[in-house]
Amino acid sequence: TRTAFLRLGLFFEGSAEAVLSGLDAMRRIGAVNVIFDLRDNPGGVPAEAAEVLKAFAPKAGPVFEVRSRHKGYSSLFAAAGSGRLAGMKIIALVNSGTSMAAEVFARSLKDVSGAVLVGEATAGSVSLVRAFSLGDGRGLELSVARMFPPSGLDMEGKGGEPDLKTGGSESRRV
Repeated sequence: TRTAFLRLGLFFEGSAEAVLSGLDAMRRIGAVNVIFDLRDNPGGVPAEAAEVLKAFAPKAGPVFEVRSRHKGYSSLFAAAGSGRLAGMKIIALVNSGTSMAAEVFARSLKDVSGAVLVGEATAGSVSLVRAFSLGDGRGLELSVARMFPPSGLDMEGKGGEPDLKTGGSESRRV
C-alpha cells in the first residue's frame, strides 16, 4: 500500500528527530502515505510535536501555538516553507486517551496538511499546568498556557472530533 505506520506513544525530547528519520527512510523505500497512531498518547513536549508538523507543511506558516498571558510561556511554531514530507497523505488514529500536545498535533495535521482523523473524540485537555511549591509539603498547580492548532480552535474541555468515528474504545497498547 506504500503506507508507513508510526505508533507515537509520547512526544519526548528528541522524538521529532527519530520520527522524521524513520519517515525519511520509509519514504526512500516508497511510502507515500502515513498513518500516525496517537491513541492513548498523553502528549509530551509541544516543541517536538511542532517539529514533526513542520515537515508536513505545504507552505510557510504557523503549525502549532502555545498561548499564555504569563511571560515566558507563549510560543508560535511555524514552518519556514514547504516541508520535506509535504504532500504525503495522512491518517491520524485518535481516542479519548489522546491528550495535550498529541491532540493538538492531530488537529494541526488536519489544519496543515489535510489529514483525516479516525477514531473517537480526544480528551480535551490542552492546558499546560505548572506546579508551585508553597512550603511545608504543600503545593499549587496552575494552568499557565493552552495549546492551539493553526485554526485557533479551542479544544479545552471539548477535545477534537474525528472525521470518521469508530464505535467503542479503540485503544490499542503495543
